[in-house]
This record gives sequence, structure tokens and C-alpha cells, in this order.
Amino acid sequence: MKVIREFHANGPARFVFQYIYYCFEVTLVLLIIIFGQEAFERWFHLRHIPYGGLLAAVTWGAAHFFTKGSSTGIGIMISAIAYGCVYLLVNRDLRRAWPLIWLMFVL
Repeated sequence: MKVIREFHANGPARFVFQYIYYCFEVTLVLLIIIFGQEAFERWFHLRHIPYGGLLAAVTWGAAHFFTKGSSTGIGIMISAIAYGCVYLLVNRDLRRAWPLIWLMFVL
């Protein structure tokens, strides 16, 4: 399991800070999704397409693609689209979306 592997690899202090970092990263990705979804829905008037996830895939995923390699970048792009779909599935409710996306991100 990823969590146990990271705890053993990093030790307790680094592990805690790693997960604090994950909280901030999920928040930033969710902000991209929220504002991207809102903007594209206003422009194209289609509420069922995960525009925010697609925007996060293009921005956040592309950054990982060029800095971490193609397999990591493609994985992040797929994850970003999945996060955008989750945001739509919880009816754009931030209080339900953030913990679900955080769990997906961590696990």
C-alpha cells in the first residue's frame, strides 16, 4: 500500500510533511477543476462534460509529463480527468469532492 510504503521510506516527520503537501496539492488541483468547470460551462453551456478535469489534465498533467516523464504525465492526466468526473458526480459540492479526491490522490 502506498501510504505504508511512504511511511517506511520517509520516516515519521517527512511522512507528515508529505501528506500536508498532498493536502495543498489536492486543493490547488481542485481549484483548477472548479474554476475551469465554471468558465467552460458558461462558454459552452454544457454541464455534463468534465471541463475542469480536462483543464487540470492539460495544465497539471502536462507539467508532470515534461518534468517527470511520459508515463507519470499520462497517469496524472488520467487522474485529473477522473477528479473532474468526481467533482461532477458530487454535484459540484466542494465539501464532498475534496475528501474523495484526496483519498483518490493518496491511495
